[in-house]
Amino acid sequence: MKHLVFLIFICCAIACEQKKPSGTTPQEETINFQFEKTPALYNCLKAQLENGISVLVDGSFDAELYKYGKNDLEVTFPLVKEILQKKGYQFPTEPEFIARVQKIFGRTIDPKLLTSFLYVQTEIPCEKQISYYRNDKSVDITPYSYYLSKKEHFITELYAIPELIDYQALYPDLYALEQKMPRLLKDKDGEERYEVYQWQQIPDLKEQREKNIDKLVHRNKYLFNDDKASFQWLIANDAYFMSELVKKIGYTEDEKLLEWAIKNTHYEKDYPQDYGRLFWTKNCKTGGVKIHLNTFKILRNLYSTEAIAEISNGLDGYINYLGNDMSADEESKKEQLTENEYIQILAYIAYFAQQYDLDNYRREDYHYKIIYFPMGRLRYFLNGDDRWLKEKQYFGLPKFKEWWDKAAYAEYYLSECEYEGSCGPGYQPLSEEEWKKQQK
Repeated sequence: MKHLVFLIFICCAIACEQKKPSGTTPQEETINFQFEKTPALYNCLKAQLENGISVLVDGSFDAELYKYGKNDLEVTFPLVKEILQKKGYQFPTEPEFIARVQKIFGRTIDPKLLTSFLYVQTEIPCEKQISYYRNDKSVDITPYSYYLSKKEHFITELYAIPELIDYQALYPDLYALEQKMPRLLKDKDGEERYEVYQWQQIPDLKEQREKNIDKLVHRNKYLFNDDKASFQWLIANDAYFMSELVKKIGYTEDEKLLEWAIKNTHYEKDYPQDYGRLFWTKNCKTGGVKIHLNTFKILRNLYSTEAIAEISNGLDGYINYLGNDMSADEESKKEQLTENEYIQILAYIAYFAQQYDLDNYRREDYHYKIIYFPMGRLRYFLNGDDRWLKEKQYFGLPKFKEWWDKAAYAEYYLSECEYEGSCGPGYQPLSEEEWKKQQK
């Protein structure tokens, strides 16, 4: 490992070093690009080619030699701008761009700050500490990261230069240099331990570039031009990004996008967090959590009372997951929430699910004897204590207090038959009438 660290240090030390390019060729000038071939762009490309995509260490595992940084990102901005111009992207004005970024990402762009871009990291959307990660996860698993250019008004990933332009045609001298570069590198003891995987070895690099450009263009057209065709393209070809907008960023104002995300997200016991992100995200502007009210609205439209089975298991499962996580010790918690944030999320979901329970109760074929189960689950995890909910006036939700009070028996029943025991031929809990007598 220490040999690899030594090699990485040597390679990173020369990354993007400012040297003068050796010149261009007449053939290069015929390529249909007008961006300025600056020394910074030239030397970053040279460093990226020298270090390759990754190295195979001792024939057993892959590692990245090249450490991407701010310069790698910023030298691609002119390339991205030209690509977007040629693909028909309408660059928004500064006020339009600032408003859209605030609406979609919940982040504020301050034009007075000298920073050239805003960083968005989807795993922790409120994170402001900038990291430079490519979204290619073939070697290292890092958070998906995006960068919003404050001057040029677009969003981009951090692309390696060969991922955007045909470097072999535009920089034939560097391509010739890459062909001569050794593929086997030695450690400090002189042993050939590192096999470099070069950019020129990617058989479908041209196709990958085309996909990168398509995603780049359609993301910007959808987000900042409200392009309907780009929306359709993205849900068909860039589903992960679109899902991140809803479940990681918390963008739920586009109801068509939200409906698509809801239809394609199902509760999974082994990964309940993904399902839960339909209902809430962290609020980067004000702190606390942002409840996705539009999710409840669209769920109500998508799933009728008769289709309760399609949704109740997921809602009950998530209430149980979040309630148990709230009760866990700090080291075991999976969510980074305060106690009041847990309660707020649980209250909204239980309230929504309770409407289905009551609607079903009014049907002639309703076969359950116990209603108010969702609110009963909430009561169980709060130990019947609604003082903070009362302080918050039950978030202004109609009949919340009434349903809370009526769910007292459901809390007892769930405790006896699900959370702390089981009911069957060998044991039956008290009936509601018997239980009420016992409470007097």
